[in-house]
Amino acid sequence: MIQADVLVCAKGGGGLLKERMALVADLWAAGLRAEMMQQAAPSLTAQYEYAHLRHIPWLLIIHGATLSAADTVKVSHFLLQSFYAYAVPCVYAHHHTSV
Repeated sequence: MIQADVLVCAKGGGGLLKERMALVADLWAAGLRAEMMQQAAPSLTAQYEYAHLRHIPWLLIIHGATLSAADTVKVSHFLLQSFYAYAVPCVYAHHHTSV
């Protein structure tokens, strides 16, 4: 079994399923092993537990309000316990215009 490097998570926004799927696809295209929970709206706690059980070191957390307002995602590392905020193209707007 191949371990993922990144778990794409969502906080709020009804689970942001389409946005999570788009970010996973972007990460795969960039050569990163990424995955997400295959539930429409998992709790953030469930996503943390999933990453921990599968030994996924990096979490990319999108928040409904921040993604659409500031086009940022939060990146966290389990072992380092560090958090970073990065600007990304607005996946929400891009995804909805292409559907």
